[in-house]
Amino acid sequence: MQTHTRTLTHSIICSIGLRGALDRDYAGWFADLEIRPFADGAVELCGELADQTALLGVLLRVHNLNLDIL
Repeated sequence: MQTHTRTLTHSIICSIGLRGALDRDYAGWFADLEIRPFADGAVELCGELADQTALLGVLLRVHNLNLDIL
Protein backbone atom coordinates (compact mmCIF):
# COMPACT_ATOMS: atom_id res chain seq x y z
CA MET A 1 0.00 0.00 0.00
CA GLN A 2 1.28 3.45 -0.92
CA THR A 3 0.87 6.45 1.32
CA HIS A 4 0.68 9.87 -0.26
CA THR A 5 1.37 13.01 1.66
CA ARG A 6 0.12 16.27 0.27
CA THR A 7 1.21 19.60 1.64
CA LEU A 8 -1.03 22.53 0.85
CA THR A 9 0.60 25.91 0.84
CA HIS A 10 -1.39 28.99 0.07
CA SER A 11 0.58 32.19 -0.18
CA ILE A 12 -1.22 35.33 0.96
CA ILE A 13 -1.09 38.73 -0.70
CA CYS A 14 -1.56 41.22 2.10
CA SER A 15 -1.97 44.94 2.53
CA ILE A 16 -2.02 46.33 6.07
CA GLY A 17 -2.46 50.02 6.72
CA LEU A 18 -0.80 51.48 9.81
CA ARG A 19 -1.43 54.82 11.47
CA GLY A 20 1.67 56.99 11.74
CA ALA A 21 5.14 56.78 10.30
CA LEU A 22 7.17 53.64 10.77
CA ASP A 23 10.54 54.36 12.38
CA ARG A 24 13.55 53.04 10.44
CA ASP A 25 14.52 50.92 13.44
CA TYR A 26 11.15 49.16 13.26
CA ALA A 27 11.22 48.77 9.48
CA GLY A 28 13.59 45.83 9.89
CA TRP A 29 10.83 43.95 11.70
CA PHE A 30 8.93 43.89 8.40
CA ALA A 31 11.78 43.08 5.99
CA ASP A 32 9.60 40.56 4.15
CA LEU A 33 7.09 43.29 3.18
CA GLU A 34 7.27 46.49 1.18
CA ILE A 35 6.65 49.64 3.23
CA ARG A 36 4.75 52.34 1.34
CA PRO A 37 4.39 55.74 3.00
CA PHE A 38 1.31 57.90 2.41
CA ALA A 39 1.14 61.70 2.32
CA ASP A 40 -0.93 61.78 5.53
CA GLY A 41 1.85 60.03 7.47
CA ALA A 42 0.30 56.56 7.45
CA VAL A 43 2.11 53.59 5.95
CA GLU A 44 1.06 50.44 4.17
CA LEU A 45 2.77 47.08 4.59
CA CYS A 46 2.22 45.01 1.48
CA GLY A 47 3.55 41.92 -0.15
CA GLU A 48 3.30 38.17 -0.33
CA LEU A 49 3.48 36.01 2.76
CA ALA A 50 3.98 32.25 2.80
CA ASP A 51 0.84 31.38 4.74
CA GLN A 52 -1.48 32.34 7.60
CA THR A 53 1.27 31.65 10.14
CA ALA A 54 3.45 34.30 8.48
CA LEU A 55 0.50 36.72 8.50
CA LEU A 56 -0.03 36.09 12.20
CA GLY A 57 3.66 36.80 12.76
CA VAL A 58 3.33 40.18 11.04
CA LEU A 59 0.21 41.03 13.06
CA LEU A 60 1.99 40.08 16.29
CA ARG A 61 4.91 42.35 15.38
CA VAL A 62 2.44 45.19 14.71
CA HIS A 63 0.88 44.50 18.12
CA ASN A 64 4.24 44.28 19.91
CA LEU A 65 5.29 47.63 18.44
CA ASN A 66 2.01 49.14 19.63
CA LEU A 67 1.07 50.26 16.12
CA ASP A 68 -2.51 51.05 15.11
CA ILE A 69 -4.00 49.15 12.19
CA LEU A 70 -6.22 51.23 9.93
